[in-house]
Amino acid sequence: MMESRYGDLLQRIKLQEGGLVEIWAVEASYDGWRQVVSGLAASGYEMSLTKNGVDVQFFLDLDMFSEEVEDSYNLQMLIGGQIWTTQFFSTDVIDFQGSPGSIQTGEDLDSIAK
Repeated sequence: MMESRYGDLLQRIKLQEGGLVEIWAVEASYDGWRQVVSGLAASGYEMSLTKNGVDVQFFLDLDMFSEEVEDSYNLQMLIGGQIWTTQFFSTDVIDFQGSPGSIQTGEDLDSIAK
């Protein structure tokens, strides 16, 4: 049985079946990205970076933002038992995508909100 606190939200996530759950903030900037990534690193979240699927040393630079899929960077971050990713398409939008299959309980949602 789903907890009443998140019951409706968990049901809507469950119905996405194969879709993505996204967390995003519009009207962002490169400085906003730097603050978010620095804050996540300082909080001890495990992060890794790939370029075109190949592991690279973690960094954040304005040149890595591109709307082109080829030559793209992908940041992967572990939050609780969930993997969240972003591809740095734009400095204007901070967004992370997760799998709805990894969000099944109130505890899963709590781990995202921390």
